[in-house]
Amino acid sequence: MLSSYSPSANLPPICFTLDLTGTVVSINPSGAARLGFEAENLIGRSLLSLLHPQDHMRLRTDLLMLPMEPTTKLGEFRLVCRNGTIVRQLTTMQIVQTATRTEVLFLCNDLEPSSPKPHRLDLTQAEQVLRQQVEWDKLMHAVAQPARQTPELRLTLRTIAMELCQQLQADRALFYQFHASGMGSLIAEATRPDCLSILESPQFLNCLQQQCLQLQTGTTLTQLQPIVWVPVASDDNQAGVQASITLPIVQQDDLWGVLVVQQCRSLRSWQRWELGLLKQLVTYLNSVIQQAELYQKVQRLNADLERQIQARTAELELAFEFEATLKRITDNVRDSLDENQILETVVQELACAIGTSCCNASIYDLKAGTSTICYEYTTTLSPYQGRVVLLDASPEIYTQLLQGQAFQFCSLNINPTRGKVSMLACPIVNDQEVLGDLWLINQPYSCFREQDIRLVQQVANQCAIAIRQARLYQAAHTQVKELERLNRLKDDFLSTVSHELRTPMSNIKMAAQMLEVVLKQSGFLRGEHPKASKYFQILQAECQREISLINDLLDLSRLDTEQASPQLANIDLPSWLSAIVQPFLERAHNQQQTIQLDLPANLPLLTTDLPSLERIVIELLQNACKYTPSNGVITIAAEVKPAPGHLEPQTVDDRLVATNLLLSTPRPFFYQSSSALVTSYPSLRLSVTNTGVEIPPQELTRIFEKFYRIPNNDPWQHGGTGLGLALVKKLAEWLSGSVWVESSANQTCFTIELPLHPNI
Repeated sequence: MLSSYSPSANLPPICFTLDLTGTVVSINPSGAARLGFEAENLIGRSLLSLLHPQDHMRLRTDLLMLPMEPTTKLGEFRLVCRNGTIVRQLTTMQIVQTATRTEVLFLCNDLEPSSPKPHRLDLTQAEQVLRQQVEWDKLMHAVAQPARQTPELRLTLRTIAMELCQQLQADRALFYQFHASGMGSLIAEATRPDCLSILESPQFLNCLQQQCLQLQTGTTLTQLQPIVWVPVASDDNQAGVQASITLPIVQQDDLWGVLVVQQCRSLRSWQRWELGLLKQLVTYLNSVIQQAELYQKVQRLNADLERQIQARTAELELAFEFEATLKRITDNVRDSLDENQILETVVQELACAIGTSCCNASIYDLKAGTSTICYEYTTTLSPYQGRVVLLDASPEIYTQLLQGQAFQFCSLNINPTRGKVSMLACPIVNDQEVLGDLWLINQPYSCFREQDIRLVQQVANQCAIAIRQARLYQAAHTQVKELERLNRLKDDFLSTVSHELRTPMSNIKMAAQMLEVVLKQSGFLRGEHPKASKYFQILQAECQREISLINDLLDLSRLDTEQASPQLANIDLPSWLSAIVQPFLERAHNQQQTIQLDLPANLPLLTTDLPSLERIVIELLQNACKYTPSNGVITIAAEVKPAPGHLEPQTVDDRLVATNLLLSTPRPFFYQSSSALVTSYPSLRLSVTNTGVEIPPQELTRIFEKFYRIPNNDPWQHGGTGLGLALVKKLAEWLSGSVWVESSANQTCFTIELPLHPNI
């Protein structure tokens, strides 16, 4: 039942567009203002939030029943304003079918106590509001489409201006941006075909500039109002404009610019709904402009980031190229110990890597005060290789170089041969002094980059290290040659002296033997002359000692110089060793020593040079007897060593071990059994071990040196020449074998390893 109120004609209606659930799709700006809201604040809200709670159920029912009623539905609802005021509204609800969806037009008019009879809503007014709402929807759809398609602000505003001209039947629409400098620029413009562009009217552009200044300075930005202009007779017609609306566009509390809509061909009175539509459009444009500016900012940031990435990539590529070039030059320089080749490599590599016209390297003679160009690489300039420069002749250059400073410069005096050039000079410095310098010469007006200078400095450092190594190598090589020369002189001297001494010593020995025969015949060496007999024995012993020394020296000299191969023969080691050991029986007995033989059964024949092996074993036995104390044991052992990867067959057989062979009284050898059968293998190890003595570790590395004897290590005071073990080492090497010593746990073991069948 409607109340007895009639709609007010003075206040604008409130026109909602709802979906079928009651959600606000759009509202006219004037209607939203009546409720105390901005239009955009109500879009998306439910209409129930604006109604009195007692009207909620009725609205839900009407919305459910409306699709079943083809006619307009009238009603009365109470709207709640933002400040809490309740206004009673006569409402009309009608289904509106658009191209994409079904909507509900909800039109509200105020009720006034003017007539006791209910009045129906003015349908003409409702149709007008509906038409305005449809036009607004069409405009927003046309405006939103380009904004979604492209983030380019100028193109979007151009499309919006064209849609405004079409929807409002205006002759011209434009966007003018105001800059902080006080100037402005035309961003977008759309005109009818018979209208001129505003760019052809500088006077109107000046007018827009003045309007922007007026909007900015006349009042606060929150109070800006549109400027509606209709010319009068006294006005100077602005580019044929008959009517215009200028609306400010505010962005982040700053005046961004203005939207101008103009009528040029005829006078026009702007409708209130048109002004409201443009205001709502400006509100929407704020988000469009903000989105476009954010997009442009992102684009700029992306462009800056891309430039930074490209710059960083270029830096990394340059650094990689720098490291690769430096490594290549360093490797080439370090591989050589020839100073000239080092300089040649450095000069050529630097010239090609940097791309200079010329590069040369000089070496200083600081005592003479000169710099000599040792090597030069050039493609276009005249060569200077071999040129000698006095350091004092150019103190402004060489003072800095001698201080270790690199620099680039252009000479004020034009070189008569090379003309105008730019140069980079870098010293070659080691830890002690400046060795020389590197020069790079380029075309005039060219500059060496920081990267080039760093590369030259790094190469100069590597060059200094390489030159120092080359010079140390040359010095060491010279010393080695000198030592070899001295060693040859020494060997030649010893060989000559030995040969010269051998003949008189042989004569002395022969004379002593003849003297012994004569003295024995005369009875002078009998018991009545003990001193004479003692002195004669000393004479014979020392004579034999000197002859042994001479023979050892001659043998060592022969082994150092002789290239002849050993005379190979097959040796049955057990029987041969028994014969070798036999002469040492009496000596061991006198010194209270014991000798043992530890030999496997079925030893294979050994192929070697018999005199050389005999000399080795005798020397080792003499040393063992000489340095073994009383009650000590001397053991001679042999074993066959398999080749790498050879599997030794496991069988049981007897192994003969000689034990407790007292040399004082000849006895048969005693043996004990062993479980390993030894067959033919590549090498034989023969060892001589004596107990009761241990060689200090610091002496082990020197006992095979010539003339070296371990001090205070001869309990029997036998003496010696210090050549025996040196001769053993030489003979073992001559037989393609090796010898070594081990000393620990109060015993010392000398081991010689020889191939069973040498390929000599």
